[in-house]
Amino acid sequence: MAQLSKILGMILRDMVAAQHEANMYALKLATAYRNQSQAATLGPPAVCLGEMELMLHCGFTGKSVMGEDYEIDQTAVLRTIKELSDELSEMIVSSILSTIVQNKHSDELEEGPITQLNREKTLRRNFVTYLSRKLLIYLKEHRAEFIALDGTIDAKTLLESVLLISDREFISHSDLGDAFENDSSGELRNKIKENLRSSVELLLPRLLADVNISRPNQYSSMDVIVSSEELSKLSDECIQTIRLKISPRDLPSETDVE
Repeated sequence: MAQLSKILGMILRDMVAAQHEANMYALKLATAYRNQSQAATLGPPAVCLGEMELMLHCGFTGKSVMGEDYEIDQTAVLRTIKELSDELSEMIVSSILSTIVQNKHSDELEEGPITQLNREKTLRRNFVTYLSRKLLIYLKEHRAEFIALDGTIDAKTLLESVLLISDREFISHSDLGDAFENDSSGELRNKIKENLRSSVELLLPRLLADVNISRPNQYSSMDVIVSSEELSKLSDECIQTIRLKISPRDLPSETDVE
């Protein structure tokens, strides 16, 4: 005996898993083709699951089973990511600038980008907006890495994502090369990263304290008989045939959050 929702879910998950394995194998072949001069001009082979029909024979027991699932509010998810990006980007800029200014002589910073960001409010505000946008885009694309199916947020994974974008878009920004000109040992960079990690670790719990992006959802599913042994005990009139027509599709596109 099994639940109809579980059976259908397993069929669809197996199809997604099969397509994923095919995609990964095709990517490996593409790399191999690029590395072989004789095959470089050939397109690597690939395959895509197409529309298919399945027939499921089962018997309905007449009993339903109650279950609980979590429904994630995607609008709330995007709103939360936007708010996190805005709050964190301001803190990131403040933390990095503060560490650099405290550990560099004033003559080393004269008329450099750090001094300009500290002195010119419009420039700083524009850079915070730029960083917020970069953070927003990354967190949207990678939200499945830190948001579980039940709507809980993994703060540690989120922290690493924030630090990654901070390093990529600010600490390692090409315009900041002069600020690290005499930092051959990497001491200043390490201090910036340590202070930034501590600041984000302190801020994240406060930002996530009241976040609620999911709610429990009760549902019922039919109990069905699917094993050949059990079906053989039923009369033909009691065995139902479900025809499933399954079509491949892409994930839905998202509207950008401004």
